[in-house]
Amino acid sequence: KEYKSNITQLLYQPIFPLGAYLNNFAYQFSHSFYGHTNYIDGVFKDQGIWYYIPLVFTIKNSVVLIFSLFGGLALLFIRRKLRNPLYYYLWLWILIVLFWSIQSKIQLGVRYVMPFYPFVFIAAAAGIWYWCTTLIKRKYAHALVIILSLWYVVTTLWIKTAYFTYISELYKGNNPIDLVFDSDYDWGQDVYLMRAEQKNK
Repeated sequence: KEYKSNITQLLYQPIFPLGAYLNNFAYQFSHSFYGHTNYIDGVFKDQGIWYYIPLVFTIKNSVVLIFSLFGGLALLFIRRKLRNPLYYYLWLWILIVLFWSIQSKIQLGVRYVMPFYPFVFIAAAAGIWYWCTTLIKRKYAHALVIILSLWYVVTTLWIKTAYFTYISELYKGNNPIDLVFDSDYDWGQDVYLMRAEQKNK
């Protein structure tokens, strides 16, 4: 029955996309209304943890991105006359998503704020470039940007196949499961390996 139900859904969604959308929207609305058990750094709560997203952001992202983003935030206060006013709208969107996440009763992972990541990367890039070119000579700024970029790339390659359990360099020495759970730690991504192991036995 479950198999037939799944097949029906696969056939139904392309034919009636609006119905599938409304059905999923209703489910998410109900889910957000009643909430979900949330956990971070030893704290369990059913109705949301206000500091969840800011903290999980520092746990699940490289120290390069974190400090670069703070550098981008500082530009709002140091350079009052920014050449491009769109930079303010960039941060407005980031703050709107953060405010929404703080109010949310569903905090199951950093994936819930994925829409603000493109804006985070732009703000971080602006911050790191400004500080590199302001605090040191421009010719050395290029080298520093390259080094930080390589740091980010090497870190990404180093954790290959273990992306879910990755935690920032700021939290090294901690067991990831003590800090986060659900899709920030494990989402059944290795079930197929366990199945293969069971078959071998």
